[in-house]
Amino acid sequence: MTKGSGDARMQPFWEGRKKDSTFYPVIYGAEMDEDWTDPKVWKKANPSLGETIGMDKVKAACESARQNPGEENSFRQLRLNQWVKQAVRWMPMEKWDACAFPVDPEELEGRVCYGGLDLSSTTDLTCFCLVFPPEDESEPYYILPYYWLPEETLPLRVNRDHVPYDVWERQGYIQTTEGNVVHYGFIEKFIEALGEKYNIREIAFDRWGAIQMVQNLEGMGFTVVPMGQGFASMSPPTKELMKLSMIVSGYTWLAIFHR
Repeated sequence: MTKGSGDARMQPFWEGRKKDSTFYPVIYGAEMDEDWTDPKVWKKANPSLGETIGMDKVKAACESARQNPGEENSFRQLRLNQWVKQAVRWMPMEKWDACAFPVDPEELEGRVCYGGLDLSSTTDLTCFCLVFPPEDESEPYYILPYYWLPEETLPLRVNRDHVPYDVWERQGYIQTTEGNVVHYGFIEKFIEALGEKYNIREIAFDRWGAIQMVQNLEGMGFTVVPMGQGFASMSPPTKELMKLSMIVSGYTWLAIFHR
């Protein structure tokens, strides 16, 4: 299979998010900082240049792109297999990678923090995160994320998604609950236990499917507030997130999963 930039089937394997011993992906392309007008770069992205595609044709397309800036992105995407406009990430990965430091949860015991809860049932990960604000100007934000999947669906999801959930579960990055759906009661008790270790001021939750759990958490003494996931609710905090200095526990698998 040969595809130009825009086909994302190979990318998850290349980045380590998926595994499949029957699928061997090879990606030819130019780095974003390489000179897109250099014939050597063309060859790197087109190993059959001069065989299946003529050098004169690529040279003419490059010259046209140099004279017409509006054609540059098209040339870089189709001839050099670069991700241009449509591949711009909201969070540049070098910024996310800079958060790669271990976190000792015991050192955060007793500190003020805020929780975020995103529930699922059978298909998605259920997530609960604790965010610890800095206690002084020199300190970053600390983030402790927790993830759950139904135990019975784990093998199916590994095969279906080509994602090593089973490995992450053994490594302690995600947890499973009994049955074929996420056990909300288990998660409620887990959050209650966290509340005994940390000073959780508020828990924000996505309104979808959370009514009963919200009532139960409130019964445990937590302050629970709704948080929509639409543009109006998410835009201001995500802009602020880009400005912050933070350290994320469980960084390695989390970074791979979200690339």
